[in-house]
Amino acid sequence: MYICKSVVISLGTIEVGAITLCENYRDFTLIRGVSCNTYLFCFLGKPFRQGWCYLGTGFDPILKRCTWQAFIQCEKEVQEKQNQLNNIFVCPGSLSEAFYPNYTGGCPTKKYLQCNNGVLTKKTCNTGMFYNDGIDSCDSYTKIPCDVRNALCPQDLIHGIYADYSSGCPPNKYFVCLGYFDEAAQTTFTYKSEYTCPDGLYYNEGIKSCDFIQNIPCQHNIKN
Repeated sequence: MYICKSVVISLGTIEVGAITLCENYRDFTLIRGVSCNTYLFCFLGKPFRQGWCYLGTGFDPILKRCTWQAFIQCEKEVQEKQNQLNNIFVCPGSLSEAFYPNYTGGCPTKKYLQCNNGVLTKKTCNTGMFYNDGIDSCDSYTKIPCDVRNALCPQDLIHGIYADYSSGCPPNKYFVCLGYFDEAAQTTFTYKSEYTCPDGLYYNEGIKSCDFIQNIPCQHNIKN
């Protein structure tokens, strides 16, 4: 029996970015959500409820309950990820301008990185918007594909170019999403086309082009 001091909320208020967290759980189970003080009821690979821990406590995935120790540990892990980003991510010095997503907190993300001649600048999208690495701009989260293994083009996306990280990083493949609005059907149809870089080159999502391997950072710009 799972016991959690929490408030259970409906599926409609599940946090953005939590939809894919349950995909590896077929049987009923509880896992930590996107935030330290949330947890998800997973079944058949999907979340169907979300719970909130009391203020100052976090969800312990082993004990299956909310504790203050779990909150402290979770906050520490979040900080460590941020420290890793500060210490590891290096902008390619040969690129005058490039943009990379910051997926340390999962996908979709509000954070992204701008590189100018090797200088790193951290950016954050405005309220209600998330970074779309396919267009190098902040956008609605419904237009951002987050599934690495089976990436599909969002139906309402008109244009976007995305790295294919299914075989690791640096990626030698990428895909393009192109859509058009059908006035008769009053809906947008989007098509996906897949491409492979020439031998010796890899896809650099910062500049939306195939590039040399030394210009492609692999830290924290991969969807997780």
